[in-house]
Amino acid sequence: MSFDYGKYFAEIKLTHDLLSKTEERSWLLKPPRDGERHDVVLYLGCNVLRTSHMVQTVAAVFDRLSLDYVAAGGPTYCCGIQHHRRGQEASGERYANHTIELLQKMAPREVVMWCPSCIHFYDEDTYKKYMRWGDPDRILEDATPCLAANGVDPDTARGLIIKTFSATS
Repeated sequence: MSFDYGKYFAEIKLTHDLLSKTEERSWLLKPPRDGERHDVVLYLGCNVLRTSHMVQTVAAVFDRLSLDYVAAGGPTYCCGIQHHRRGQEASGERYANHTIELLQKMAPREVVMWCPSCIHFYDEDTYKKYMRWGDPDRILEDATPCLAANGVDPDTARGLIIKTFSATS
């Protein structure tokens, strides 16, 4: 019996819809308009939509830091790890290539990856060939180098985070 990807992604979509209102979402679920450019792409992966509150939190931090960014995630941006884990390497490879192409279209200076599974999948030796931007490490950077590249003092960032979210702690 084969894995039901339609059901898998439908469950993610249902959870996402239950946890966040469409009008409150600042992240892309579909490819952006042609020509849309940002300095930073916050690459969320597909599974993060199960935890929309986390996306809202990181988006609020990026907003407070006044970064020129776009967050993108959902099944359209799947890295392919779900297929690869189930022995469907060719499908996983197609998803990985498709996502890299979507990210490249936005021509960011930097991609910040959120999903640990995506980071692991794109970091595997087999998948290093997908890192076609001439600087493979750029794709795998986390938020700390992003902040540094944007001239954000780590203490300032920490202070803004505490100030922004202390009321909910």
